Amino acid sequence: MQKTQRLLHLDALRGVAALLVVFQHLYVPLLSTTFFHNVIDLGKLGVLWFFLISGMVIPFTLHRKTTTKRFLISRFFRLYPAYWLSLITYIALLYILNLPLPTIHTILSNFTMIQTALGAPDVVGVYWTLFIEIVFYSFCLLLFIAGLIDSHKARLACIFSFTAFAGCLSIIRWTFDAKMPVALPLALSLMFFGSIWREATISGSESARRLCMYLVSFFAITFPPILYFAYSKDMGYGENFQRYFITYFSAISSFLVLTSIARTSAPLLSWLGAISYSVYLFHPHVYLFTKESLKAVGITYNLWFAALSTILTLLISNYIYLLLELKFINVGARINRRATQACGHETDRSAEGTASLLVQPTIADSTAESGNSNR
Repeated sequence: MQKTQRLLHLDALRGVAALLVVFQHLYVPLLSTTFFHNVIDLGKLGVLWFFLISGMVIPFTLHRKTTTKRFLISRFFRLYPAYWLSLITYIALLYILNLPLPTIHTILSNFTMIQTALGAPDVVGVYWTLFIEIVFYSFCLLLFIAGLIDSHKARLACIFSFTAFAGCLSIIRWTFDAKMPVALPLALSLMFFGSIWREATISGSESARRLCMYLVSFFAITFPPILYFAYSKDMGYGENFQRYFITYFSAISSFLVLTSIARTSAPLLSWLGAISYSVYLFHPHVYLFTKESLKAVGITYNLWFAALSTILTLLISNYIYLLLELKFINVGARINRRATQACGHETDRSAEGTASLLVQPTIADSTAESGNSNR
């Protein structure tokens, strides 16, 4: 229980991150100021917080008492049910609103959540970050299988390798005007940094704290040139070195402060953190439906309707979290619990009752594994 309480500040931060993404998509297009267009991207800042939070949480769900199968089941039931509902309902909205539908290949590819690797576009723009999450899970799982998930050296190697790879991609992008996925290795580097930062701030590891000091200096030296080569040229997404640099700098520095000396676990923010995955997945649906419905009756979408869309998003997300997310999280937990119990029975049939008690996870363990691994 103490462990769960100590992670409430991450839930609160996750809730703020979700609101930043909503603000970027629902409000920024309506604002005439150039600040949010040319100076800072609050949506990307929120996404970077999501990545860093995943780094602080996901590797620690892979521990000595878990297995590869248990991890995959937990992640599947945490991510895919709400994601599939988001995908299906968005396609249904496109059909109802008489808007162009994605191709069959695009739709089927999106059901996998790895459509980027399959060469298909995202049906909903926000899906791009989920592919990065899947890649991160895969690397964490590989480290776990190799017995290196707790190794500082292994995670440092990942950080340095992904940063170097991002640097190579940025130079290729700059030199040949070719779109390269620079954001992927940069995100992975930050996520593995998050795993060491957790040890420094939550576990109280002095060695991890020293490593984080060096890594922050490493990022300060390497990220600016990478961002410059990657985003100085606009390749159709409004790339702007100043905005990317300020966004990354603001995201990393604010995250370090908010997860160390300025933690908050306000109940409202913790609630937003709990429903943040649904907020992230479904706010585009509310925005699309509201905007197109108003357009059909000749009403212009404005800040008042953006506020209404935000409220609707929160209400819908709360119900999806309660009626869908939690139920499938519990399904995954029950499957894992039964598998663990069955393993215990097979291991020691002569002490069947005792073995069952020994391998039965507590409520606190289940909560720590599922409740604190929200996106």
